[in-house]
Amino acid sequence: MCERYGKACKYAQYNARPTREHIAHLQDTSESLRRVIAKYLPDIDLDEAVRRVEEEGEDGPSRSPTPQPQRPVSHLRGSGGGEKKASPHHHISPHISPHISPHTNPSSHISPHTDTTGERRAAARTVEVFERQPKNAAGYEWNERHLRTPRGHDGTSTLAVDPDGQGYLGFASGATLLRILQFCAGGVSLSDTDSRDPRERERRIREREEYRPSAIELESFIDSYFNNYHLQYPVLHQPTFRAQWANVVPHPPDEQWQLVLNVVLGLGAFCASQPDYVINHFLECAVSSINVDLIEAGSLTLVQGFTILANLAQKMNKPNAAYVYLGIAGRMAVGLGLHRELPFWNISPFEREVRRRVWWYLWVVDAGSSVTFGRPILLTMNECDVNYVVNLHDPSFTPYSTDSPQPVDEITPYANLIFQSQFHVVGGELYNQATSVRPPSSTETLAMDAELGRWQATLPEWIQAAHPSASGWVGFMRQKLLWRICNLRIILHRRAFLERALTGKPLLPEQQPEEEEEAAEVECARLCLVNARDTIHSVHEFLIQSGRVWTGLEGWYALHYLFHACFVPLIALHTNRASPVVEQWLDDLAKAREVLEAMKAEPLAERFLHILDLLQPHVERPGHEDSATAGADLSWLDALQHSTAWIGSGADTTGGFGPGILPFADLNTLSSLWSGLEGWSGGDGAAALGPGS
Repeated sequence: MCERYGKACKYAQYNARPTREHIAHLQDTSESLRRVIAKYLPDIDLDEAVRRVEEEGEDGPSRSPTPQPQRPVSHLRGSGGGEKKASPHHHISPHISPHISPHTNPSSHISPHTDTTGERRAAARTVEVFERQPKNAAGYEWNERHLRTPRGHDGTSTLAVDPDGQGYLGFASGATLLRILQFCAGGVSLSDTDSRDPRERERRIREREEYRPSAIELESFIDSYFNNYHLQYPVLHQPTFRAQWANVVPHPPDEQWQLVLNVVLGLGAFCASQPDYVINHFLECAVSSINVDLIEAGSLTLVQGFTILANLAQKMNKPNAAYVYLGIAGRMAVGLGLHRELPFWNISPFEREVRRRVWWYLWVVDAGSSVTFGRPILLTMNECDVNYVVNLHDPSFTPYSTDSPQPVDEITPYANLIFQSQFHVVGGELYNQATSVRPPSSTETLAMDAELGRWQATLPEWIQAAHPSASGWVGFMRQKLLWRICNLRIILHRRAFLERALTGKPLLPEQQPEEEEEAAEVECARLCLVNARDTIHSVHEFLIQSGRVWTGLEGWYALHYLFHACFVPLIALHTNRASPVVEQWLDDLAKAREVLEAMKAEPLAERFLHILDLLQPHVERPGHEDSATAGADLSWLDALQHSTAWIGSGADTTGGFGPGILPFADLNTLSSLWSGLEGWSGGDGAAALGPGS
């Protein structure tokens, strides 16, 4: 106290002799610190560093024993594009020195006359976010065989807090937005959002091992599959499957049949909203049937089996296992020539049509999963000339048909498959462009959006807009396609949205910018917000306003797209709190909360609700007496611009910030935020990419 206020201390100092225990404790602490430094700072000569500090004395300059080059720092640009003026409180903004490690006391770098309590807290939170990256080169490896501790694993790849063991999640994944949102919120810890009681996990495992389905349950799960999943993804011929199940006709070889049968039962149980242990029972039975005899064989049945297995595994929060199963199915399908129409091949019309159905179902599932995980779409249209499936009713086309019937102009499950296939053909190309090493400009992105719009305009009226008669599986079919389209548009436009948000620019400026590219950037940011809002309102209307009792399949897709959409207004609230449309963003999140509360029995919904509670900022609605100052403090953005803590030792820009706060973001996006960084200039930022990026 005396030292703080510059007063002479009149209290006698207490000089106690150190005890043997105290000396031993200090020795142990010193040895532990040496081990920590040797492990995490191996390039530092500790003895030499200590000698230098002692030579400099208590008031000497604070120098790092391994000096790092200082980088030029670009100031935050305001809405007009000019340089941002320093805030009167800028001297207490949470500036992070490149030489401060998570184990260093930040107060040693701050003036003793400054009140640093809030600054130290903000800096510590920010550093925690920077550390959200795989801990070593094996960090992206995974093991989803027995998820006894399912921390972070979710089939939507949106709520992955800790990247270790998750596999690579690209820029388009929802996990990227979660990381950015976490940083915007000041590095709020999310480590407890996916924790579960170990006793609960053990109970679930025991229930799965003890579960034995009855004959009635098996029949009901098969009915559930064909009444729900089949209507969205008609990959199996229902009459044939039911005849095989009833032993009326021979089924495929036993191991192949067991694979398909157990996945059908698992997906049926999933659609019927059965407990996880019931679904996992069938998933485990399906996986247990896989052996080298199946891997070294190739058949249409196996392509069907591995593809539906991948879809079930993803929905049971095993995304990387699902991705591998899809890889097997994709290679096997190409090996079987499913990507070719082969018009001169002398096979029956029904056999040819089944091949088309299997190929396009695989295409839809593979492309959808790749977009979800932010990974490249590996199946391409190169050499793919297979026709779309024919829109017809199953009774009109049987294995014994000698001619292919004419397509009907009616709503059938195959119409659903056609629309989804067309979407992924058009959208897949746009997705690959948007996530390429050299991403498109905002002007080019708007042209891509227009291309998607032209395809959407070709859809029949009943699937484009609100349709009173579209209920049941048809209503879900329409909504799911709408969610996919909105989600792709969010991905297309969110680079511009993030660039404006993270540089403090207004997302929706009152005056249209005169410069063409900036005007395009503003429009992209607006479209990102619009499509996020459309998704939230559509999900709310589908699940809440309609009063429907949703199936497990409907709930899963609704949550998946809701998660992704919610991150957009959340980031907007953190970065544009003075926006005139703040109330609109708050209303959007209120609707999302209503959905999550209604689905709270679902573990993912409960988990996201917890994340929403932690990361949604407290923003007053317009008209409140304090609303004038809401959003005035953007010091965290200023700290973001001035901070180089993410550079890491050696100032390696290819491995510093990228694996930290934005472990999945492309360098072009980052270069737009830190244009002063050497080697990160404009569209040439890709030059910094190594062969393994």
